Amino acid sequence: MRLPNHVVPVLALLMACNGKPSADDTALDTAATDAGSSELLQVDIALSDADWGALTIQGTRFLEHLTGPECLDAPFTKNYEWYPATVTLDGVTMDEIGVRKKGFLGSNSWTRPSLKLDADRFVDGNRFDDGREHVTLNNMQQDPSRIRTCLAYAVFTRAGLPAPDCSFAEVRVQGQEVGVYADVQPVKKRYLTEHFGNDNGDLYEGTVSDFTDDYVVTFEPKTDETDAALTPLYDLADALEASDDDLLDALGGLVDIDAFLTFWAVESLIGHWDGYSQNRNNFYVYRSPDTGLMTFLPWGADAVFMSAESDPVHTVGALASRLWNHPVTRAAYLTEAQRLLDEVWDEAWLLDEVNRMGALVSPHVRDAGAFEVAQGVTRAFIADRRAAVQAMITSGGPERPYAPEPKTCIEAFGSVEATFDLTWTSLEDDPFDAPASLGLAINEADIPFIATGSLAGTDGSSNLLLVTALNPTASSLTYALIFLPPTITPGTYDLDLSRVVGVMATLEFDSGATEPTPWGYIVGEVDFEAVGMGPSQQIRGSLTGQVVPLLF
Repeated sequence: MRLPNHVVPVLALLMACNGKPSADDTALDTAATDAGSSELLQVDIALSDADWGALTIQGTRFLEHLTGPECLDAPFTKNYEWYPATVTLDGVTMDEIGVRKKGFLGSNSWTRPSLKLDADRFVDGNRFDDGREHVTLNNMQQDPSRIRTCLAYAVFTRAGLPAPDCSFAEVRVQGQEVGVYADVQPVKKRYLTEHFGNDNGDLYEGTVSDFTDDYVVTFEPKTDETDAALTPLYDLADALEASDDDLLDALGGLVDIDAFLTFWAVESLIGHWDGYSQNRNNFYVYRSPDTGLMTFLPWGADAVFMSAESDPVHTVGALASRLWNHPVTRAAYLTEAQRLLDEVWDEAWLLDEVNRMGALVSPHVRDAGAFEVAQGVTRAFIADRRAAVQAMITSGGPERPYAPEPKTCIEAFGSVEATFDLTWTSLEDDPFDAPASLGLAINEADIPFIATGSLAGTDGSSNLLLVTALNPTASSLTYALIFLPPTITPGTYDLDLSRVVGVMATLEFDSGATEPTPWGYIVGEVDFEAVGMGPSQQIRGSLTGQVVPLLF
C-alpha cells in the first residue's frame, strides 16, 4: 500500500520551535552592534562535531513537566550541558571556553540554537578580551526581522527601567555562518551591580511562573545568595490575598510598585504577549538587600511589535490582575500608560531605528519577501499602537475580575509503542514494505490494526520517521511520526517538544483530506540502534511513551 502524496507537510508546522528553519534561519544576516554602531561582534565557535551534535538536540522536558502528579512542582529543568570550545570574539581567540545551548520552547532550534558562552567554566578567573565573563547569544527565532528584541529593551530603558544591554553578533559555528544573533546582557551579578549597586540580593527567574500558591514553586533561584526557600515570593503571594483596604500596605514593603506599573505598562505597550503580565513567562525578579523591594526585569522579548490591535493592557499575571482591580493602582497604571505615550513612545525615533537596522540587515537576507513582511509588520505596529493604547486609557480600560488561574496540567490519554527496521528512502514509497509494529491504547482500550509499516525520508524541510498502521476497515491510517534532528546518532533520546519531537496523527481516507490530522504529542523515549539519513542507510529501533493532547 502506498502512502498518499503530501500527507506529511502540515506536520512541519509543529516544528516551528525546532528543526524546521524559518526563512531567515538560512539567511546571511547582519545588523548593528548597538544603537549607534554599524559593526557586529564577530563570534566564531569551534568544538568537536560530536559535542556540537549533542548540544543542538538538548532541550527542556516541557510536556513531561506538565504531565502527571508532579506537574509544575518545580522549575523547568533545562537539561543543557556545557562543552569546551575554542571561541574567537572580534579576532581574539581563547581555548577552553564553556558553551551550551539556551532557551525554553519558542527559541529552541536544532539548526541555529541560542547559546551561552562562559569564559571561566573550565578555567577559573578567565575573561573575554572585553572584560566579560558571560556572553548570551539569542537566535531571535520568533522574530524574522531580527531587530525587535533590541528595540524592545531600548523602550524599557527609555522608560527608566533596568533592562539588558542589547547588541548584535555575527555567529559562526564549526566554520559555518549561522546568522545574526542578539548579544543580550545576561541577568547576572554584573548586571545587578550596574542597575542596583549590589549583587547579593534574591534573584529569581520566572518561566511559566506567578505569585500564587500553585505557581510560586516554579521560580528558579539564580544565585548562591538567593533564598532557595522562595520566602519573598511566597510573601508576595500571601499579600495578593489581602483585602482592597490592606492590599497596598501589604505590597508596599515587598514590591517597588511604581517600577512594576512602568514595567507592566511597557510590556503592554510593545505587545510583549510572552512576558509576565500576559503569559507569566520570560521575566526576572530581583529583591535588593538595600531596599528589601522586588523589581521586575524584562527578558525574552522577541515576540513583540507584532499586532497593533492586540490587547492594549495585559492582565494575566496575578500581580497585574490584582492591581488592575484595585481603584488606586488602576488609576496609577492608566496615568503611567499615558506618560509612556506622551514621553517614551516616540514613533519617529522608533521608525528611524527600524529603518537604520533594516538597511544594515537587508543586503544580507536571502528571503527578501519574508524580511520585508516582518519589517512592515514592525513599522505598522509602531505607527498604529498609540491609537489602541490611547483608546484603552480614555475608556478607563476593560473590566477583568481578579481570578488567579490554578496551575495548568495535562493528562495523558493514551500510550504508544512502536518498533521499526527500514532504510532511508522516499516518503512516497510503500510503507508496508518495511517491517514495523505499532501498539496504541486510548483510554486504556487497545486500538486494533491489520497492517503496519514504516517510512523514513524528507518532506523537503524536515527529516521524518513514520510508523504507520491501517485500521480494520481500511478507512484510515494512524501514524507515529518522529522528527529527526540533523545531527542524530544511535542512542536513546527523550521525546518532548523541545528535544526530539513525536506526534500522533491520523489520515481518514473518506474525509477527502490529503494530509493527516495531528491529535497528540508523544512523551517518552525513542531508542535508535542505527540511524542514518542518507540513501539506503539503515534506521532501526523502538519508541515508547504516553500520548498527551496537542497544546499548539
